Amino acid sequence: EEATYAGREGKLPPNVAVDVARHFLEAGRPREALEKLPPSAEGLRGFISEYLELRVRILQALGDADALRPALWARFAHEPSRETLRELLAGEAPVNRASKRDAAFDHVRVRLPPQGQAEFFAEVGELSAAAAIIVGAPGKLNGDHYDGLVPLAEQLETGHPLAASLVYRALLDSILRRGAPKSYHYGGRYWRIIHELSGRIDDWKGLDPHLAYRERIGKEHERKTAFWRAVKLEQWSTAKK
Repeated sequence: EEATYAGREGKLPPNVAVDVARHFLEAGRPREALEKLPPSAEGLRGFISEYLELRVRILQALGDADALRPALWARFAHEPSRETLRELLAGEAPVNRASKRDAAFDHVRVRLPPQGQAEFFAEVGELSAAAAIIVGAPGKLNGDHYDGLVPLAEQLETGHPLAASLVYRALLDSILRRGAPKSYHYGGRYWRIIHELSGRIDDWKGLDPHLAYRERIGKEHERKTAFWRAVKLEQWSTAKK
């Protein structure tokens, strides 16, 4: 604690107090850690997630269930994920878990944009909810954020072909819009999967059917010969298998 405070004068930045609290927790002194921790996340800016996580761990170490429940909610509300939801529900009495889960889902629908909502619901196993969000707002998908969209599309392929197709379209549109030749082999794969999924879609929900999408891509990106070579290579490789 002395080393952390060394050389500082006047009012200390809140993140320094968070560091001190962590030292006490790691030393097995959670009561003192709680005393050192700022009473709120005000002024922490980029350290809010760190603060909320540390507060949860301190209260868990203290066994203070009453204080822990709102701390778990605050952490989930700031950063919804499968893990923060799991711990949130584990902190509730069994009789309260269903209503708390519903409240958590409602919060996600209000706080996150459609893409974030879909990724969250897929992560927690609510694939029907994720698919409905995608179909309801296909124009809100940003294919540049492929780290979250690729696993989302893969999860949806089996049971929700329309939603999966829309995610793959967003990924392909991003590659073609950016004109990224190094990614064209992915684009060729997405093109093939979109075609395969189309055969399992009976209702396009008012969205462009597969033929219309193919025609649009063909016209808008006719001159991207490297992409079309990747498409042919993907088709050849698939046929060979």
